[in-house]
Amino acid sequence: MSTTQQVTQEYEEYERVYDDSRIVNVTDEMLEEAQEQELIHEGSDTSRSTQEKNIHRASGYLGEIAFCKLLEQSNSLSYVHKGGKTEPDMVVWKNLGYNSVAVDVKTRLAIQKFKSDCIVKDDVVGGLHDRYVLCRIIWSDDVTEDDDVYSVSVDDIEAIEFGGWFNDDDVEMHGYEPNFATMHGKPNQNNRKNLLLEKELARRLEYFGCDL
Repeated sequence: MSTTQQVTQEYEEYERVYDDSRIVNVTDEMLEEAQEQELIHEGSDTSRSTQEKNIHRASGYLGEIAFCKLLEQSNSLSYVHKGGKTEPDMVVWKNLGYNSVAVDVKTRLAIQKFKSDCIVKDDVVGGLHDRYVLCRIIWSDDVTEDDDVYSVSVDDIEAIEFGGWFNDDDVEMHGYEPNFATMHGKPNQNNRKNLLLEKELARRLEYFGCDL
């Protein structure tokens, strides 16, 4: 996947966490669209408040539509945004090609920059998705690392930084179950199996469409 120089040059003021990353600025229209997303299975997650679920859903959706914008800068790739839920976030294929891949965009919400590795849920019905795209939220300067992520607003999100991607073989080979004492600020009950992939192992975005 090729991206324009504008993406890499216009937002140099942001501190980057990933090598060779791509940054997509979050517009007011993107924020409004993300905030309008309905909560999924609201009654099934009683351990988190409505505020927590809202910010998780909105930030995840922002990651998805930001990746769509990167795909739209490619002359060779097409996609359908499915929006997750029981489906992948999107399906991507090369123009005039025959192969498509199911893609899950993994958006790290944490304010602390060291929390930027990829976390995959290893209980997807039907098996792992084909590819996982890693990105993180870039917060406004008004948000500090001492702030609780659930005390800030979606309006404080300024950009999305993309660090690369993993395929399903990468997950099986390099993913490991982290020893999280907490998950989302609460004791980790391990209701779903988490696999962590270190960001340094991510494949570069420019190679995303090479084997399609």
